[in-house]
Amino acid sequence: NIGGIYLKQGNYSEALKNYLDVRKIYTESDNKNSLCMVNNDIGIVYYLLGNYSEALKNFFASIEINKSIGDREIRGKSYINIGATYEKTGNLNEALKYETKGLSLAIATATKNNIKEAYRNLSVIDSAMNNFKGAYENQQLYMQYNDSLFNTEKDKKITQLQMQYEFDKIQDSTKAVQAQMDIVSLHKIDDIKNNRNIIYAALAVALC
Repeated sequence: NIGGIYLKQGNYSEALKNYLDVRKIYTESDNKNSLCMVNNDIGIVYYLLGNYSEALKNFFASIEINKSIGDREIRGKSYINIGATYEKTGNLNEALKYETKGLSLAIATATKNNIKEAYRNLSVIDSAMNNFKGAYENQQLYMQYNDSLFNTEKDKKITQLQMQYEFDKIQDSTKAVQAQMDIVSLHKIDDIKNNRNIIYAALAVALC
């Protein structure tokens, strides 16, 4: 979506404007699933802008709407975001509570990207709480999932490249066959012309 593009570009003000406009549309159409997601997105923008109170407001709004649809993956993402936001405000106990809840839902829904983020955030929270053993263990788990996701994306890319290569070969082969057919057609046309010329010459001789 457009908001996501602005977000990746670091244009947070335009991203926020777009997400707020989209939220109005989802609110009018009562699209609860999309409302959950866009509230999370809005919260992330506020988080990146350093407006943690507004970030929390939108993350909790997402959770409230989610009660009627029961999407555990989105709810887990909201908990993870809340945990990260509380860590920024220095409320480490709340950060740990919500990050742990987010991790549990991420594991239950097998959402690897959420699991990765939760372990990374837990490592930061543990470190801030002087739980260096926990920080190290969570950092190791984060790296493990991060490597796993990287390898998955790499395998997808390799597969896409292989498929493109095979497609290009087929296309090239088709073009080569077509070119050969065109050459044969041209030869046939030349043969027809030559035969026609011979017939015309024979007729001319006969008429003489």
